[in-house]
Amino acid sequence: MRVDLPLMPDIKTGRTDADVAFAAAAHIAARARAAVSEHGRFCVALSGGRTPWKMLERLVELDLPWNGVHVFQVDERVAPDGDPDRNATKLAEILGASGLPDVNLHLMPVTDEDPDRACDAYAQAIARHTREGRLDLVHLGLGEDGHTASLVPGDPVLELNDRDVATAGPYQGRLRMTLTRPAIDRATERMWVVTGASKAEMLARLRAGDETIPAGRITHGSSVVFADEAAAHLQAPPRIDSTHERMPERNDRTPRRPVGDHVDHQPGSHTMLKLGYKASAEQFGPRDLLEFSVHAEQAGFDSIMVSDHFQPWRHTGGHAPYSFSWLGALGERTSRAMIGTSVVTPTFRYHPSIVAHAMGTLGSMYPGRVMLGVGTGESLNEVPSIGCEWPAFRERFRRLKESIELMRKLWTEERVTYEGEYFRTENATIYDRPDTPIPLYVAASGAVASRLAGRVADGFICTSGKKPELYSETLLPAVREGMVKAVRAQGSIELMIEMKVSFDTDRNRAMEDTRHWAALALSPEEKMGVEDPMQMERLSDALPVERAASRWIVSTDVDEHVERIAPYVDLGFRHLVFHAPGTNQRRFIDLYAEKVMPALRQRFG
Repeated sequence: MRVDLPLMPDIKTGRTDADVAFAAAAHIAARARAAVSEHGRFCVALSGGRTPWKMLERLVELDLPWNGVHVFQVDERVAPDGDPDRNATKLAEILGASGLPDVNLHLMPVTDEDPDRACDAYAQAIARHTREGRLDLVHLGLGEDGHTASLVPGDPVLELNDRDVATAGPYQGRLRMTLTRPAIDRATERMWVVTGASKAEMLARLRAGDETIPAGRITHGSSVVFADEAAAHLQAPPRIDSTHERMPERNDRTPRRPVGDHVDHQPGSHTMLKLGYKASAEQFGPRDLLEFSVHAEQAGFDSIMVSDHFQPWRHTGGHAPYSFSWLGALGERTSRAMIGTSVVTPTFRYHPSIVAHAMGTLGSMYPGRVMLGVGTGESLNEVPSIGCEWPAFRERFRRLKESIELMRKLWTEERVTYEGEYFRTENATIYDRPDTPIPLYVAASGAVASRLAGRVADGFICTSGKKPELYSETLLPAVREGMVKAVRAQGSIELMIEMKVSFDTDRNRAMEDTRHWAALALSPEEKMGVEDPMQMERLSDALPVERAASRWIVSTDVDEHVERIAPYVDLGFRHLVFHAPGTNQRRFIDLYAEKVMPALRQRFG
């Protein structure tokens, strides 16, 4: 049945789901600023999903009055806390990087043994925080079967008129808690986010007011749809022009080439490849590590990067020399190579002013050769050294942002008085520092920190050996997004990657060498909360050599080795820092300098 309703009036189309995510985030941000300014708060209910997570990742980077924002859920699967199927798990992870107070994130109590009581409690929470029980904005998705929220075809919950929150399902194997139609219809605005060709038919039916699908029974009043071209093609809404609000796409400033699109390198570019050596402080004592690194410069490596660990990954045969004093010795023994940390955490056992002080001294002694790589840290190093409670990513990320701001001030200003959320200084001056501020690189393994790198860093750092789509679909696009937000020119940030390589003429030896670093093959879940090198060693030693080697490019043939490195260079990484796992580092350095490095330079410049 098609009812006589007008087409949904306000539809904005973007070329890709990334454009849609960006525009939807900007829309939420604008509504939040207006509501907080006028009423002191903004109450939004969010759905989950692939594009919504992209939207939220963009949202946390925008300037919002977070203290006045309250976030609710549209629906949730009934599953234990921490279950990856729970929308709450991802929602809390992403919003952890924002300024949203913990008490303002209202998660559905799906673990309550009494579902009706839980639903009533959540409805009461909404009523308590909203104006007249009316959410300011409800974000909705659209399923291929026409469902929205957890209002699915044939479910009795669709007919409820006297409850705002109810239990639905099972659907796709799970019971659900969901907002009902009355709660959604009562909201000030409904925002639909729809992407993908598989949703095109349902989006057309939604716009036409087809009440045979659950989404079609939601009111059209005060609604907006953000859709990509694939989803919108059946109704072909007008492209955004002078009579429509333009979707804030990344458009002209962001390249739209897919996987081969890079931040600072285009195919055919003559940007010189930098080949570096990773000084593995977790594996070797300071004197041996120094001699290996001096030999690496002599053999032709362009950079030497050292890790900064308070504890190693394994107790037996482990080491952890102090990076800053070791870099002073390295600077004296070398003359050409770039030297620095990959990476240090300037937020827990180090105050950022101490890191800025140390790097100021190094930069003064070895001008033009020193860089600082920073990251959010690992509990293995921070908890044992100062006895802190290891916080969630949200706090670690906010600490990192604040530390970067403070270090930059200390490198460029005098008598710095700084009042941050986590760090303070009072009339602080670093008296010995180079004329040119030290290049600062941000390491990341996810989109949020990658965008930070794109916005503020001189370089971006990640490690090899993970799923290819992590680099092409998450990390590098996020770096580009950060650059666009900061209006930075292409080529203004260097892409550096630590390449895990085990190259030897003897394949068995190349495989066995990876055993020392088996901890790198452990999943985040397996390593969660492990802060004792002895315990980490036990977990690592239980892995078969095939899994220990899974993070490494293991090979004996130069052509094969170069071919397996090529995808990273093609993505735009022009600074490759090679980490070899074996005990005979001098043998690796000589083999690599003789066989692999010439082949890499010949192919990539």
